[in-house]
Amino acid sequence: MSSTTITAQKLGRVVLDIRNLNVKFAMDTGTVFAVNNVNFQIHQGETVGIVGETGAGKSVTAFSVMRLLGAGGKTTRARIEGEIILKSDDGRELNVLKLDDDKLLRIRGNVVSMIYQEPMTSLNPVYTCGNQIAEVFRKDKTRYKTKQEITAASEELLDSVGIPDPKRVLRSYPHELSGGMKQRVMIAMALALKPTLIIADEPTTAIDVTIQAQILNLFQRIQEDYGTSVMFITHDLGVIAQLVDRVVVMYAGRTVEIASVYDLFEKPLHPYTKGLLKSIPKTSRKGGKREELEPIPGSVPNPANLPPGCPFHPRCEWAIDVCRSESPSIEVTENGHSVMCWRWKELQEDRG
Repeated sequence: MSSTTITAQKLGRVVLDIRNLNVKFAMDTGTVFAVNNVNFQIHQGETVGIVGETGAGKSVTAFSVMRLLGAGGKTTRARIEGEIILKSDDGRELNVLKLDDDKLLRIRGNVVSMIYQEPMTSLNPVYTCGNQIAEVFRKDKTRYKTKQEITAASEELLDSVGIPDPKRVLRSYPHELSGGMKQRVMIAMALALKPTLIIADEPTTAIDVTIQAQILNLFQRIQEDYGTSVMFITHDLGVIAQLVDRVVVMYAGRTVEIASVYDLFEKPLHPYTKGLLKSIPKTSRKGGKREELEPIPGSVPNPANLPPGCPFHPRCEWAIDVCRSESPSIEVTENGHSVMCWRWKELQEDRG
């Protein structure tokens, strides 16, 4: 489990507050509900993991925070409803969905930054890494006024994320670097202007496990050194256990469970979360009994054709009639553990 788990009493101020977020896409075949009534917060210095299968709505939620889908259907066929509140260091509340383009550009990088899933497609192949990092620094004209200042800041930044020989890397093109090095460059660019919040969209997916461990250690060090809040999106529960403080479990565009990382692994409440944990490969001692994987049957429903009631009921072994006809509401336990399930109390009693 994360060694830096933050208890409810120690949580800092809220830096991101997502309220009743809905994201709909207008398709030729009808309206697709990619995100449905999502609510959660991220506090200062906290790492929150967003976990779920492909199609759960994780990345759409992240892109909504950066407003890369278009606001209110003005620029794309996506329609975003609800509130996404970013709170800056000076206490201002910024509703991302109501900012004009100029203000939006000013908060990107300064208040919130994003690290994308595949660095090779995120970095421009025809510009050196130095040119791309310098572009970020040029946004802050009050601190970095000359080329020499920007170069020195870029070298210091690459050194801070564990890149050896920063001068060589600044002169290099993305294709000249390994996957792990490219990802470190992306992390450096996200850190450049010291944002309050970093969104990491599956940043360890495209790299091998050895480099993955180094990247996860880097995220932990960033949190300790900078006090940066992190929204970490992944489908890997092993990463979740190692890195995050709280977990948001998403399914079919909904937040079906939110809990501290310890509570989630020790006392999962939602059948979907229980299924995810059972499907983790387990190592057995030499000569010990092998445990077979228990995959969740079926697949995530098509967001254009969601089943009635609880969206997980077609895959749930505990589903009853009410699960198939009525959507459950979110219930919160005494310790702040929230769950969206009709039968969670019964299942907990059965387990006990």
